[in-house]
Amino acid sequence: MERAAASCCAAAPKPPQLRLLLELILCMCSGVLRAIAHGLRLLLPRGAARSEDARAACTYYQGSVTHTRTTPMRHTFQYDVRYCLLDLDSPSPPACCHGQLDDRMTAAQARAMAGTAGAVRLLLLPLSAGYEQNPIAVYYCYDGDGQLECCIAEVTNTPWADRVAFAFAPDGDALPKPMHVSPLQDMTSSWRLRASPPGETLHLTVNCAPPGHNCSDTTTTAAAATSTPTGRDFFFAASSLRRVAPPADSQRWAFLMPQRVTVWIYWHAALLLWRGLTFYSHPKNTDPEAYKREAIERASAAGRLCCPTAGALRNRSNAASPYEWRDSTTYPWT
Repeated sequence: MERAAASCCAAAPKPPQLRLLLELILCMCSGVLRAIAHGLRLLLPRGAARSEDARAACTYYQGSVTHTRTTPMRHTFQYDVRYCLLDLDSPSPPACCHGQLDDRMTAAQARAMAGTAGAVRLLLLPLSAGYEQNPIAVYYCYDGDGQLECCIAEVTNTPWADRVAFAFAPDGDALPKPMHVSPLQDMTSSWRLRASPPGETLHLTVNCAPPGHNCSDTTTTAAAATSTPTGRDFFFAASSLRRVAPPADSQRWAFLMPQRVTVWIYWHAALLLWRGLTFYSHPKNTDPEAYKREAIERASAAGRLCCPTAGALRNRSNAASPYEWRDSTTYPWT
């Protein structure tokens, strides 16, 4: 009887939290080994890679990202970043971005979503040692005269690796939150986004406003223009980047960039949880489609079923939803 009980206990499945923790630990160990191997490989001569990077249709940026939370507790942190701005009509991304475009929108798909007819450029963090971390990637969609007409944000949540894409007006836009991005924020807020045209500098801001914010009000506030939160915002993220010369080797330039971003995000999330910030489970754990329906209803009530630009209104006036979701079936570390 005792042997049977012991056998039964041994066969019992591990609690989901313990299983995920073990998977995360194993992934971290595997990631360290891969990073070491990647670093050793980068020490070898890489003439071919340098030649390939020189031909790539890519603009390189580096700068910093700042996260600021104002309520229910004050918390701010900043980290350095390096970004690539890719021309999606060019078939030659740099070596540090190889494979990243396989599961993202093509230039034609981005033009169809934004309702534009010109060039499309994609801003994203490069990968390193086979690992990618892009909380937000932005498609810059231009008209036929080369003017920035509309942007598309492609947001990936942590740690679930779900994605949502939506169009927004570059000089200031607001819309209901469409996805559970962080376990430290609920689903009732609204987002306000602003993206400057890429040039010698590049700025991107995302404000989170509490329930009751009018999403149909797309007026750009002075605070948004100067990268500071307004009194009504409880969370604010800002990227401030400057164009840099193309590196001799993009993989060395991007070495451990996504890993460093991940460490910063998880470390400060742990600090906030330690300080007692509320943890919100993903709503898809109870009803995978309910939060999407609610986001569409809120967007419809705010008159936000497309990007408020001429091209987007012309081509997407009959759109049923401003959002395009892609659910992940596994955690990023599996």
